[in-house]
Amino acid sequence: MPRLQPIPPAAGEEHQLHHWLHALAPATWVTYGLIALNVVVWALMVSQGANPFSPPAEVLLHWGGNAASEVQRGQVWRLLSAPFLHSGIVHLVMNMLGLWAIGQTAERIYGHRVYVGIYLGSALAGSALSLHFSAQQTVSVGASGAVFGLAGVVLVAVLRHRDSMPRLFGKPMLRGIGFFLVYSLAQGFLQTGVDNAAHVGGLLAGALMACILPVRPDPLRSRAHARGRELLALAAMVALLGGLVLLAPPAAVDFQRKYTGAAAFEQGMRSFNAAMRQLGLESQWRRAGKLTVQQADERSRSVHAPAFRKAQTDLAAAWLPPGDPRNALLQAVRQQAAWMAEMQAMESVTPPGSSQPEPADPARMAELQALIQRSAQRFAPPPVPQPAPPRR
Repeated sequence: MPRLQPIPPAAGEEHQLHHWLHALAPATWVTYGLIALNVVVWALMVSQGANPFSPPAEVLLHWGGNAASEVQRGQVWRLLSAPFLHSGIVHLVMNMLGLWAIGQTAERIYGHRVYVGIYLGSALAGSALSLHFSAQQTVSVGASGAVFGLAGVVLVAVLRHRDSMPRLFGKPMLRGIGFFLVYSLAQGFLQTGVDNAAHVGGLLAGALMACILPVRPDPLRSRAHARGRELLALAAMVALLGGLVLLAPPAAVDFQRKYTGAAAFEQGMRSFNAAMRQLGLESQWRRAGKLTVQQADERSRSVHAPAFRKAQTDLAAAWLPPGDPRNALLQAVRQQAAWMAEMQAMESVTPPGSSQPEPADPARMAELQALIQRSAQRFAPPPVPQPAPPRR
C-alpha cells in the first residue's frame, strides 16, 4: 500500500488532489492497456476489411457483437466481447476519451486489480441489461457501459468517502460526473442508435460495486476485511448478471437466421439458376446433334436431378424477414426446384420398336410440366412495350 506524504499547508487544493491521486498509483497502466486493447480490436477489424467508419451489423455480429438471439443460443461470451468492439472510429474515440478521463481516477482510488474487476463487471452488466432492450433488435457494441460503470463507481466513492478524500474531490467532482451522466443519458434517449440500456446497466453495476468495495488507502480496514468486501462484490455481480441474462425475454430478431438465411437465399438462387442454365444448354446441344436423346435421358438422372436437389437443400435453409417482397419468389422457386428434381429423376422406358425414351409416368410428367410453366409465368418479367411505328 503506498504511503501518502503530508502536504504542506500552503499547498493549493489542486496540487493536493494531484499529489493524493498520484501517490495512490503513479502509473495507471491498466487504463492505458484497456485503451490499447480496444484500439487493437478495432484495427484488426479494419485490417480484415471492415468499414472503419460504419461497419455493418453483420460484421459486428461476426466479431462478437451482443445480440439477444445469439446469447440465448448459449454464446454468453458475447456479453464480454461486445464491449471491446465499436461501430466506427468516432464511436471508438469518444469511448476512449471517456475511459481516459474517468478510468485513471477510478484506477487510483481502487487499485489496479480491483479496477479490472470493476471495468469488466460494468461492461458485462451493460451487455446483460441490453439483452432486454437494444440487443433484442440490433447488434450492440461499445465500451460505454464500462465507462458509465467507472463514472458510477467514482461518483459513489466520492459520496461515501468524502471525509477521507481531499476537499477538491467534493462538489467539483460530483458536478463534473453528474453533468456527464445526465448529458449522455439524455442524448441516448433523444438519438436513435444509442444503447442506453448498456449505459444504465454499467452505471448501476458501478454504483453497486462502489457501495460494497472499500477504497484505498483505508488504514481503518484490514486486508482480510478488504478481501471479504471484494468477494461480496463479486457475488453481488454474479447474481445481478445471472438474473439479467436469465430473465431476458426471447429475442425479437434472430440474427443468425437473418444473416445466414439471406446468404442461403442468394446461394439457393444461384444453384437453381445454374441448374436451369445447364439444362437449357444441353437442350441446345441436343437440337444441334451434339448430344443424343439417350445421353440426354441418362444425364437427366445423373446430372440434373442432383443439381436441382442441391438447389432444394440450399433454398430450404433460406430465410427472409416477414414483409420482404422476395418471400413470394422464394416460395415459388422452392416449389419449382422440387418439381424439377422430381421431373429430372423420373425413370424412363423405351417402347418396343422405338429408340425414343419416354417417361415411366407420362401423366405425372405432364402435370409437372404444367405446374412449372404456370409458376414460371407468374414471375416472368412483363413484356417491354414496343414503340409504335412512325406514320408515313
